[in-house]
Amino acid sequence: MKLSEIMSNMGLSGYTQVAMVLFLFAFIGEAIWIFLPRNRSLWNRAQHLPLEDGAQAAPHAGTTEESK
Repeated sequence: MKLSEIMSNMGLSGYTQVAMVLFLFAFIGEAIWIFLPRNRSLWNRAQHLPLEDGAQAAPHAGTTEESK
């Protein structure tokens, strides 16, 4: 018996469908998180990072000096 016959008879096609659904939920969750209005300041700050001349960027609004 070949390995391909063994694998085809195991009925593993359900796992691919579950993985696809999990990926879809993860993708939708990330897309929602990116476009939330509360994250706008984070993205506005990040878009200017490549243009800075070595100056340290301001810390994220949720971080404090003690947590660093």
